[in-house]
Amino acid sequence: ITSYKVTPYLEGRAQTAVTVGGEETTKTITGLTPGSSYTFTVSAANAVGQGPESPQSGAVTPAPVAPGAPGGVGVAAGNNAAEVTWTAPASNGGSPITGYRVTPYLGSEALAATSVGAEATRATVGSLTNGRSYTFRVAAVNAAGTGAESAASAAVVPRLTLLENSTPATIDVSDPGSVVVGMKFASSVAGQIRGIRFYKAAANTGTHVVGLWTSGGTLLAQATATEETATGWQEVNFSSPVQIAANTVYIAAYLAPKGHYSATTRGFASAVTNGTLTAPATTTTPNGVYVYSSSLAFPVSSFNASNYWVDVMFTP
Repeated sequence: ITSYKVTPYLEGRAQTAVTVGGEETTKTITGLTPGSSYTFTVSAANAVGQGPESPQSGAVTPAPVAPGAPGGVGVAAGNNAAEVTWTAPASNGGSPITGYRVTPYLGSEALAATSVGAEATRATVGSLTNGRSYTFRVAAVNAAGTGAESAASAAVVPRLTLLENSTPATIDVSDPGSVVVGMKFASSVAGQIRGIRFYKAAANTGTHVVGLWTSGGTLLAQATATEETATGWQEVNFSSPVQIAANTVYIAAYLAPKGHYSATTRGFASAVTNGTLTAPATTTTPNGVYVYSSSLAFPVSSFNASNYWVDVMFTP
């Protein structure tokens, strides 16, 4: 006998056979699907040819293994938090996934993980520090244990904003004019403005430029938006954070060169506050400001206390 051929059968169908030497009488067959039932046959070969297969062995079911790594890990910053999203792993290891573990990393240091259920594809991770940079990895769990972690997400810096993940009453104001829209705001503590965010309708196209001004109209910083999504919140970082003083009014705005900005009428009829940030009510100082311009300009007009869904990214 020069060799043996070992053939796995899955639900009666022959799978890829494995050939071993003529002196061997045992062989570990790998690459089987955990949780599926297999039988096996063996046939011997000599110089004349391959002999007949043996009778089928008894059935055996390979034990489950830990699931594969999830994919597509994305992240969005929040206030002392981040929202992490992912896709399920390609393999559940032969056992249903029972949950996921989402681990924040501060540099190479793994912090306490957040656990969520089997159906989840997103999780909010709290207890983070505003102004520090984090990445995230996700691992799936089944009866066999915790699988390999995903690749790291992009880095994200938690920060305080006024509007967080709220959405406008009117996503698209059907005004095609090139306009700069913004809001007045102040912080009860000194800190830094890392950049400006704005809510974008699908028709709000073109090159968006954001700016930060003093209440007197001095431009402190500006930046051009890149890598925008088609709709929703867009974030634009300044090249360097801008230091702001406590209890001092500033103006944040952006250029919508094709118009179609978002708005909530009477959005600033009352003050809007989140943490240390406040957008004053229009009865205190006209808020919800704009100016029609083909380039970034200081917005001075106000209409109907409208909130134009411009926001700041603040760290104390």
